[in-house]
Amino acid sequence: MKAKKIIRTRRNRAPYRAKAQSNNSTGINGVSVTYTKGNKGRTLMPVVSVYYKLKGKVHNKRFYIHLFKSKRAAIETAAKFRRKMEKEMLRERKAKAGKKSKR
Repeated sequence: MKAKKIIRTRRNRAPYRAKAQSNNSTGINGVSVTYTKGNKGRTLMPVVSVYYKLKGKVHNKRFYIHLFKSKRAAIETAAKFRRKMEKEMLRERKAKAGKKSKR
């Protein structure tokens, strides 16, 4: 007896999460506050915005809190950058999907 082959259609979904996970401390998807060791042993607190390029390579941009008026300002700037990169990720995904459909 042969098993039936189930054909599933692939859903078009965003290349990032729709909402932040429950353990996210900033409440913004892809933005986190981390600690890093600077030169001379100093501890720096950057706000990191993480995003992915089309081939799956992870990129991140750091916004150092001591360069902003407050921690909240650094987080807001990182969130604004993340939203910009989300739009770019969608644009890349749509361009790739358009190339596949032409084949």
